[in-house]
Amino acid sequence: MLKLVHVPGFPAIIFKRKIIINKNLLPQWFNENCGKYGNY
Repeated sequence: MLKLVHVPGFPAIIFKRKIIINKNLLPQWFNENCGKYGNY
C-alpha cells in the first residue's frame, strides 16, 4: 500500500508521516485501475 499511495490519482492524502486513505473512493479506484500497477 505504501507504493500505491505515491501513484498519481490514488485516493490518499499524506501529512508528514501520516497517510489518510479515502475508504469510500478506494474500491472505485481499484476497479478503474485493475492490472495497471502490477509490477510491485
